[in-house]
Amino acid sequence: MLHDLSQDVPAWLKPWPGHTGNWGRWPDHRGALNLVTPEVVRRALDTVKRGEVISLARAVRFVDPLRPGPAGGVRMIPSLYKPTSRYNALGDEITIRTHGVVNTHIDAFSHAGYDGKAFNGLDYRDVITMEQGALQLDVTNHGPIVTRAVIADVPRRRGVAHLRPGEWVTPADIEEAATHVLPGDAFVIRTGVTLEPGLAPDDKSGHHGTLAGVHWDCLELLARKDIAVFATDCGADVYPGPPDKPVNSPIHMLCLVMYGIPIVHNMDLERLAERCTAEGRDTFMFSVAGLNVPRATGSPVTPFAIL
Repeated sequence: MLHDLSQDVPAWLKPWPGHTGNWGRWPDHRGALNLVTPEVVRRALDTVKRGEVISLARAVRFVDPLRPGPAGGVRMIPSLYKPTSRYNALGDEITIRTHGVVNTHIDAFSHAGYDGKAFNGLDYRDVITMEQGALQLDVTNHGPIVTRAVIADVPRRRGVAHLRPGEWVTPADIEEAATHVLPGDAFVIRTGVTLEPGLAPDDKSGHHGTLAGVHWDCLELLARKDIAVFATDCGADVYPGPPDKPVNSPIHMLCLVMYGIPIVHNMDLERLAERCTAEGRDTFMFSVAGLNVPRATGSPVTPFAIL
């Protein structure tokens, strides 16, 4: 059930019936993850038939084509190198750019605000600072997530290999899969987007260039189904987006600010989609957890599907 808190909702949401969010619905700031109860976790276990575990993470990349400057890398630590002792060891440091359209990651609610507000109506200035990071709503707020997931394989439904840069998923593309959603489920959308030439962003103009994604109207359908997690193989939002886009990155605004729904981005869904098609299924057990990094606005992740 969505709550009528229209007095607290930014003006751009008011023309959309139902988009009054989940502010004040639960006594904490974990948002829709409150729907992942022990019963929901046990329901996820019931989807496991063969015990096959599929990683949904892309290989980490340290170059983001849309964001100039150092994006990270692996650096060996010479002080730990011991070539002359009987015990040989070498350490390293890894620096990863979390947000963007390259690496698989999960967003914390502190990652986005709108009109000065974060999830549950918190003042965004009280949530995050440049000096100290996320004082509230950081990625540790999510904890580990295990739930059932429903996948909508949009390219297969359309009869194409993948969506092209700038195309978007519509409610009509996901409504059949959404009929299988139960409260507390994760909803996974495959667009076929990868980082290969022709599928990655094709220019550097605007916020994220030109990139396939999901139309914000899909969130009205999914929020009414009480999903707990929203996950895609792309950056979630479509860029640059339709002319009537109400705000930059509306999927982020709706999920992270209004509904309290974590977003998992840039997953590799190709193998999973093939398996689900071959087996005639669209549900599976889904597991994801961010690193335990207090004050972080997100974290690299390796989500898993268990079939």
